Amino acid sequence: MLERQKKIHEFSGSLNYEIKSDYLRFSYSKELNDYLQNTNIDFESIRTEEIHISFSDLGFEVFENATDFLIENSMNKERDILILNYEDRPLSRVENQAYINFTLKEDFYFFKNPENYVNFINFLKSRDQETEDAFHFIDYSNDVNRKIVLTSITEKSRIILRYFKEIPNLPNNKDYSVSLDQFKNCFEQENNNLPKFLKSVLIKYASRYEPDERLKLVFQNLRSIVDEAKINFEIYINNLSIDKIRKDYDEYKSKYFSEVSDILKKISQQVIGFPIVIASTLFAVEKVKANSTSLYFIAVVILVTTIYLILLLKMNFRDLKYVKQLSDKDYNSIKGNNFFIRFPNEFQIFQQIKSRIDNRIQNLIIVCESYFWILGLSNTALIGIILSYLNVPKGGILLISIAIITVMVFARNTIWNEKKEE
Repeated sequence: MLERQKKIHEFSGSLNYEIKSDYLRFSYSKELNDYLQNTNIDFESIRTEEIHISFSDLGFEVFENATDFLIENSMNKERDILILNYEDRPLSRVENQAYINFTLKEDFYFFKNPENYVNFINFLKSRDQETEDAFHFIDYSNDVNRKIVLTSITEKSRIILRYFKEIPNLPNNKDYSVSLDQFKNCFEQENNNLPKFLKSVLIKYASRYEPDERLKLVFQNLRSIVDEAKINFEIYINNLSIDKIRKDYDEYKSKYFSEVSDILKKISQQVIGFPIVIASTLFAVEKVKANSTSLYFIAVVILVTTIYLILLLKMNFRDLKYVKQLSDKDYNSIKGNNFFIRFPNEFQIFQQIKSRIDNRIQNLIIVCESYFWILGLSNTALIGIILSYLNVPKGGILLISIAIITVMVFARNTIWNEKKEE
């Protein structure tokens, strides 16, 4: 059939032709006459002036361009199609496959989408019927005036969807049958009250568009309409509201960012004061390096500071662990709602906030540990300097330094293991 379409297209380029309602008229050509006879295509020859070929004998229907094809009546025809001039190239449909310039074109929905569009209109008109609970999805439809009317009782508004004999040229790279099927599935028996929410969202979307473009744009946005209707339905059956969800989210965000910020503030103050403490200690050691008693006193103070540092690390880890536990608990409480289980995409913003809080906690743990080692090693070095002023042998200084560092490693590992176990 594709070869036959290719030949007819070639003859249309070399002969005068006219496309009628049910046949194709060519000026007479012996070459065309011989081709039709050789391929057993029935035709009518009007003397030696014209050749008429009915579409039924040809096996496909011919259109001049896309505009001629995109009319309501063309959607009901099951024959193959040849459009002679589609963006300066021939466009074919053969056995439901699309061909541009007689080359197969994958994922090209020029023929399929108009059929789905007409299917959508017919489906809407079919919903003009009263259900047991007196609910009308379509309040009124009229084929003479070519309009479909939807009325919103809650918002006291009315929307008119006008349709025409001409079918809009929809995007060819998207298959709208998927969203149409989703729309139709909303009316399955198990979905019960979902059509009420679907009608409300459809009216909301339709009200955004100009009347002549309204039905086309509603059709193109069916996926969004269905998704929003399902979300609203889930909110209804779970006794939830978007405002409550947002409130929970805002409280969650502000509460735990505040907790983490307070811990960060305490650590920052300690880090900022660190250079001053070290400089002051060095200055004091230098001033009293001739006084053994003062040096011993400073050494003891530094040791006490190191012990305090260990306790501080433990406190910071416990604070961070506590915030992490509460954060996880509240997060799981919100996440466990059926609304978010059925619509995981709506939970992305909560996941992002949770991830940011977790990252902050992890970064603070790294800062705490870094500060622990920097100050601990600095204190060890200061004690080593003091011991050298006290004329302690280098071997003794080394052993004392190793002992201090060993205690720090042991304390750090104990705190870290305690953190993991808890």
